[in-house]
Amino acid sequence: MSTATTSADASERGALSIFVAICATALLMLSGLVIDGGGRLIAIEQADAVADEAARAGGQQIDRAALLQGKGIRLDPQAAQAAADAYLGASTVGNNSVTGSAVATDQTITVTVNATYHTTMLGLFGFGDIPVEGHGSARLVPGVTGPDPLTSTGP
Repeated sequence: MSTATTSADASERGALSIFVAICATALLMLSGLVIDGGGRLIAIEQADAVADEAARAGGQQIDRAALLQGKGIRLDPQAAQAAADAYLGASTVGNNSVTGSAVATDQTITVTVNATYHTTMLGLFGFGDIPVEGHGSARLVPGVTGPDPLTSTGP
């Protein structure tokens, strides 16, 4: 018993294999978007946390000379920036070191962190590292329930 192959059947030979290959590639790309998209969001959260912590480290640098002279409580901007930069130098996002900058005034410090997220799945499709950025700031507000009278700078 033999079965004859018609010309219509012969032209469709292997069509399922091509369909499976296309669907598998699309599924890999979709899973890459989910995995690496989530990884990027985690890296952004970590960069924000590093920036917040660096700002807090800088926010602890009080200008003692101004305080002793009765000029109120204020930040030492140079010391605050140095403390934030030192914190950034020792920090990582994932397994990657971070770079960043800190800008301080006598009342606030703002920190920006730059890092890189290394893709896991999307690297298979030519998408390499993705830059991430985090922001944090700290404002000097002495007192527990309200502003402390020591913060006034006079009449």
